[in-house]
Amino acid sequence: MKRGGEQQSAQGFTIVETLIVLAVTGSLFVMAALTINGRQNKTDFQVGVRGLKQQIQQIVNETVSGYYPNNTDFSCQAGAGNNVKITDSSSNTQGSNSECVFGGKALALSVQNPTKYTVYSMAGRRLDSSNADVSDASKAWLTVIQKSTIVSNINNGLEYVGANVDGTGFTSDEGVAVAFLSGFAGSGTSQQAGVQQLNLHNFSRPWPANTQSDSDAARSWLDTEATTSAAYPKVSKGIGLCFKSGGTDQSGLITITNGLEVTLDIKNGTTCGA
Repeated sequence: MKRGGEQQSAQGFTIVETLIVLAVTGSLFVMAALTINGRQNKTDFQVGVRGLKQQIQQIVNETVSGYYPNNTDFSCQAGAGNNVKITDSSSNTQGSNSECVFGGKALALSVQNPTKYTVYSMAGRRLDSSNADVSDASKAWLTVIQKSTIVSNINNGLEYVGANVDGTGFTSDEGVAVAFLSGFAGSGTSQQAGVQQLNLHNFSRPWPANTQSDSDAARSWLDTEATTSAAYPKVSKGIGLCFKSGGTDQSGLITITNGLEVTLDIKNGTTCGA
């Protein structure tokens, strides 16, 4: 007679049970990975757009101080028809170009090359046709100092989407150039205190994409721009630059105000609410 209960044989998981466990575990892993990746993308976006805001603020600050890259190989002359001619010349040192003055900087962006921006330092003639000090940017006939052109990457997966000038609605046609230009003598409306008194400008025509990394093309375009009656219009409210996230459904609206303050507003969607 057998004593006690009958001994049961040990049984493992069935194939179906194993597949169920694997499926649940895999789903949990995917969910965790997506959550982590989503958080990383949001972090990348936050870091990138805040860093870009700081870079733009630095451009403004450098322009206020009158800073431009230390090149010793160009000379500046006031040419016929009021145009400024800038030529390479290894014999001229920075600051010796008495015919012309540092006029400010232009920040150019294009949807055709959305992960880069270009900064052009600009010079203009010091005196007008009557040999009086110029009073505004259009009379200075500004143009690009070729050797000072700087092309920079927009990092962390951000891409330029479009611009909004004085609340007129976003446009992504070709490109935009935001200019921080000298108030010059007698303009009376410069907005930011410092060594260099500046005004916020844009341009009467869209900044063409093919000039973005070509300083010769940019100079030619600016020379043509300076001949228009609406050259270098001042911005009364501000210019909004929209950058979308590459990994999240977000965008960052970086606004340069009339007072040359740079602000950031994070938006849902990739068009800054346009």
